[in-house]
Amino acid sequence: MSITPFLTGRSFEPKTLQAMSVAFASACDTLRLRAGDDPAAARVAETVIKFAQRGIRNPRKLRRMTLKEFGFYE
Repeated sequence: MSITPFLTGRSFEPKTLQAMSVAFASACDTLRLRAGDDPAAARVAETVIKFAQRGIRNPRKLRRMTLKEFGFYE
């Protein structure tokens, strides 16, 4: 599951895109969201993008911070 469809007008380095996609897919799996079918997945993508824009590049940290935003604590 790629985050690319949610990047309209924004660009990131390939390595960052990979980390974001991994975090996005994992967060959606945890929250049981389907990227193409569930509008909430777009909110998850925007949250991952927001943290990546702030310089977070580690996929585990991106995932953890995104899930925390949605009230999911591991």
